[in-house]
Amino acid sequence: MVTTITEAFLLAWLITGFEPLKRLIKLIPEGAIKFYTQMLFSCLKCCSFWVCLLLSGSIFVAAGTAFIAYWYDMRIAPKIKLN
Repeated sequence: MVTTITEAFLLAWLITGFEPLKRLIKLIPEGAIKFYTQMLFSCLKCCSFWVCLLLSGSIFVAAGTAFIAYWYDMRIAPKIKLN
């Protein structure tokens, strides 16, 4: 379970920070599909929830992973400068 959470969180972090994916999303015409695609691939919490749900099949593990992503966004990410 811990490995699944770690894998899902790291994969979600990679997806949300992947620039070529963001450029592809910009090419999609305006509408609901673009809105939901952009929300899914730009929000670490949403992406980690769905990735973990797909990997584990458990909504409780996915919710825990989303909580870890929320905690990371609020506490750790502002202190880290990757530029």
